[in-house]
Amino acid sequence: MSVTIEARRLNGTDLGRTLGNLGVLEQVTHGTMKGEIREDNGDLTLTEFKAVQIKTNTGQYALTPSTKITITGKRSSTEKQ
Repeated sequence: MSVTIEARRLNGTDLGRTLGNLGVLEQVTHGTMKGEIREDNGDLTLTEFKAVQIKTNTGQYALTPSTKITITGKRSSTEKQ
């Protein structure tokens, strides 16, 4: 069974589940990040934006809250708290 959600809905209950081709979710953090955005005129602007940071068994990713994620698999009964 799989379901598609926005990254903003990821939380601790999804740990151990597979996130599409990103791997198995190990950690999720919601917050803000600062980064540079290139304007149309070529200038770089430092801006703050909301992000969902995830760590999987294949790497770390920073996603926008509206990014669509496909979650597959169920947690085993030993992982439930």
